[in-house]
Amino acid sequence: MPDLRLTLIFLHVAFVLLFVLVHGASAVIAFQLRGERDPARIGALLDASRLATSSWVLIVGLLGFVLTGIWLGFIGGFWGRWWLWLSIAVLVIVIGGMTPMGALKLRRARAAFGLQTGRGSEPAAAADPALAEQELRSWNPVPIAALGGVGLLVVLYLMVVKPF
Repeated sequence: MPDLRLTLIFLHVAFVLLFVLVHGASAVIAFQLRGERDPARIGALLDASRLATSSWVLIVGLLGFVLTGIWLGFIGGFWGRWWLWLSIAVLVIVIGGMTPMGALKLRRARAAFGLQTGRGSEPAAAADPALAEQELRSWNPVPIAALGGVGLLVVLYLMVVKPF
């Protein structure tokens, strides 16, 4: 019978990879948007970004790594260790920062282009070309990618090294 702890570690890493894979697709789209000026291509990229970030795959990845992480915390007796709590804090900070910097900004851009803004939502009533241009001119995916990348590396370090 496989070791439960090793199975949970495998599942935890697999769920993290699934979550990061979806975000990687969104990151590629975000950087592609930066230089795009063709309205049809922009609309397609914004739709692709919405589909990636509102997919069930993202939700499964997030819930999977959170639940397996909690379970591993109990199995390993790590709830009294600072590295675990710092990892959770970094996750909350990254999600709290990436949401307004990325998701909400792209939602406004989708609305300005007259596109569907979220899963199951209706498309915006009408496109506003001036607002759409303003949203795209102010779009900069570098800080979002840096926050996500650094956050991921910090959590990876904390979970592998368990420094305190």
